[in-house]
Amino acid sequence: MTKTKEAVRAVFLEFSTKFEGAIPWIYLDVKGFATVGLGCLLEPAGLAQSLPFVIRGTDTKATPDQITRDWVTVKRNRLLAHQGAQRARFYTDLDLPKEGIEQLAWHRLHLNEHYLLEHAFPMFGDFPADAQLAIHSMSWACGAGFPEFFPKFTRAAQARDWVTCAKECKIRETNNPGLKPRNWANRKLFTKLAEVGSSFDPEKLYGWP
Repeated sequence: MTKTKEAVRAVFLEFSTKFEGAIPWIYLDVKGFATVGLGCLLEPAGLAQSLPFVIRGTDTKATPDQITRDWVTVKRNRLLAHQGAQRARFYTDLDLPKEGIEQLAWHRLHLNEHYLLEHAFPMFGDFPADAQLAIHSMSWACGAGFPEFFPKFTRAAQARDWVTCAKECKIRETNNPGLKPRNWANRKLFTKLAEVGSSFDPEKLYGWP
């Protein structure tokens, strides 16, 4: 059973789409990893084969060989990591339907939550929605193992010291300027929580730069 609050789940897909887009074809992220949907990694290739890709413009389900071909083609064109996700469309023939993108996102969210509960924040279910959303956001960008590399942040979150969390939640933006709005949003969530307490308001979440 998920520990993520319903208020967070209600906004999570829209929140993530603002920072990652919702790209239906396989592309390379800035580190050269095969990716799809809301920034979900497809490493190794077998992960892609398990998804319901279709031939672009049709409802015809792609075969494992066709999926692998798209994956390999994109991986071999390393420049795509610096050309943006839209460029990869010209190297691919398959798309992941909206339902597949959303299912993959929920699956990843649940995996991240499980890891966080087991390894860093067993009290995650008791965190305010603001903190849950910001921590999920950090996990999305860095991987669920991020607490190991953010020790000050992790200790602060465990102590519910949201002021320190706001100071220590910044993800390194070097060579990845796309992280700036995510960092801004995460910091705002913790700052608001520290200033006024738990008053999560989904209607006020979408003023991100």
